[in-house]
Formats: sequence, structure tokens, C-alpha cells
Amino acid sequence: MYLDSLLLALRRTRVGCFIGDIYVGTLADADGVTLIDPTARAMRCMLHVCEEFSREFCVTFNAAKSVCVVVSTKPERYSETVTVTVTEEFVVRPLQLV
Repeated sequence: MYLDSLLLALRRTRVGCFIGDIYVGTLADADGVTLIDPTARAMRCMLHVCEEFSREFCVTFNAAKSVCVVVSTKPERYSETVTVTVTEEFVVRPLQLV
């Protein structure tokens, strides 16, 4: 399955979350991919990998189903500052601050 190529590419970036040496930055099932990152910068890096993958394999990510959730002890810092681009024409702002 070609989704494995995406998961491997994301893991190779060494960006995303780890528990010890175990990579937990990407979770996937048949319906979608979840990216887990410690910073907005890391998220942008992983999204860039996803965009490259979509161009190479002619895959479209459904931007309408994309959500950005920020988990922070100081959510007010992120309410206006976190902006990530899923595709060139779609921007995701935090839907939920936890």
C-alpha cells in the first residue's frame, strides 16, 4: 500500500513526537492520517512532506476534514499565531485550544 511510503517519509524526517525512541508522530488508518507534533514549525515540516507525497502519488488530502488542535498550558499564546497550510489554498487555524 502506498500510504506506507508516506508514513516512512514522515518518520525519516525525525520530526514529530517520540516516546523515548519510539516514533508516535504519525497515526494512520484506512480513513486518515493524524500528525502529532510538539511545535507549529514541526507540523509545517510534516505537512510539507504530505504535500510532496500528494504530488508524487496524485493523492488529495481532504482539507475540509483537516483540523488543528493546540494543546498548551497557555492557549492564549496560540489563538491567533498558529497557522498551518494543508494545501496552497487552504489554511487551518486552531479549531480547539485545550
